[in-house]
Amino acid sequence: MFNPLFAADPADREINALLHASLLRPGPDLAPRPGLARTYAVSADQRTIVFILDKGARWHDGQFVAPEDVVFTFQTVLHRDYRGPYRDAFLFIEGAREFRDGRAAVVKGMQALGDGAVAFTLAKPYGPALMAIGSLPILPRHAFAGVAVKDMARAAASRERPVGAGPFRFSSRRQNEVELVRYEPFYGGRPHLDRVVFAVIGPRLDLARLKEGVADVVRVNPADAPAVERAGLGVREWPDPGYYYVGINMNYRPLDDRRVRQALAYALDREAMVGQLFAGHATLLAGPVPPGSWGEAPGLDPYRHDPNRALRLLAEAGIADKDGDGRVEWSGRPFELNLLYDKGAPLAPELAGLVRDQLRRVGVNVYIHGLERRELLDRVFARRAFDLYLLQWKMGMDPDVSAVFGQEAAANAVSFKNKRAQELLSQGAALVDVPKRRPLYYEWSRLVNAELPYLFLFAPNQVIAVSARLRGLTVTPVGYAAGAEGWWVAR
Repeated sequence: MFNPLFAADPADREINALLHASLLRPGPDLAPRPGLARTYAVSADQRTIVFILDKGARWHDGQFVAPEDVVFTFQTVLHRDYRGPYRDAFLFIEGAREFRDGRAAVVKGMQALGDGAVAFTLAKPYGPALMAIGSLPILPRHAFAGVAVKDMARAAASRERPVGAGPFRFSSRRQNEVELVRYEPFYGGRPHLDRVVFAVIGPRLDLARLKEGVADVVRVNPADAPAVERAGLGVREWPDPGYYYVGINMNYRPLDDRRVRQALAYALDREAMVGQLFAGHATLLAGPVPPGSWGEAPGLDPYRHDPNRALRLLAEAGIADKDGDGRVEWSGRPFELNLLYDKGAPLAPELAGLVRDQLRRVGVNVYIHGLERRELLDRVFARRAFDLYLLQWKMGMDPDVSAVFGQEAAANAVSFKNKRAQELLSQGAALVDVPKRRPLYYEWSRLVNAELPYLFLFAPNQVIAVSARLRGLTVTPVGYAAGAEGWWVAR
């Protein structure tokens, strides 16, 4: 599937990342960088974004990328017959719902302007809109002329003859191999490599092929990364968006005391967890914002393993081992907690056991309960009947987490109610300009880092092995494909 609006397979998405281009692309800090749009402007009322296309941007068939292509792409994903992964991603655009419902022939909030400009007007100011719009891969309108949206996934331009605007164009496809070749007129500069070949080489890591230079980039299970490094090969990694956390019921005493929540965080040895479960290839988190992104505040407390500090904080909250039996007591009885987890989720039973064992070392008795996922979600999000629970959330490119940490959010099962935090989320979501939003999310991150509605654990890393001859490859929190025009091979 060479149409990024319909591709669901991870391998297809990696190929499409080199074939296609979007208006913007995320930098290493996830802040917007020029893509097909060389620049953009946000109106004073934060409702309209105007993108100016790069005058040198061409499709692989030689035609220039036009504002009408951008409008066509967004009308495709907003069409009632579209069933791809972006189906509900852009309903914040003015008139999008009316178009989806068939009450309007066009999307009111999208307009192709003169001189390579395209404008998007939002139904209301919405901070994540900039990168959401900017990161959608753009398709050529002419390549799908006469093709209904319901038929686009089967069209030749999606399967046999894709036309993109990325640094490499489609050349050929064989049974287990896809070849892309350099697109010299690429607006971002002539790519260094003549070609890039994607191939299926087997289900297991093949170190010999890497060492021989037959393969230059291979996806690696984190558990195999040490073998790659021992073989003298390079390893590049970035945090997976799905991070593990322990939710804390802030309605229950004494979990409503932040000193207790902080004590639980200091009691956990997350480095040991990462070493045992991921051979060290995971990223510790201090909050729900991607590490290193523009929304992550500097100087956050990493809550490194410190059992003595955990015991001091517990004692300050009136929880201490008064009878010397190795267990801490609260209000005259042992301090005990129940931890719920999804017994069918990979690694969840092991991780729950590690949380239990590490908290018991500071005298907190924890009992773990593996539940079917449906029962777990009912207990947590519907009934909110829990002390602690273990799950995964997904980090997005944007630091807006109102859907999880907003005071009235259905997903706010931990009952995090903080007036200032809510003000910051509301203000940040009502701005589009990154420089205006950054200080708001810095303050929000510091506040959440202190209040700890969750015990933020870690994000397993995506790991790739890289041959010694491949140069110029860099990774960002969204992968390794950005900047592929700069890859080169040492002879």
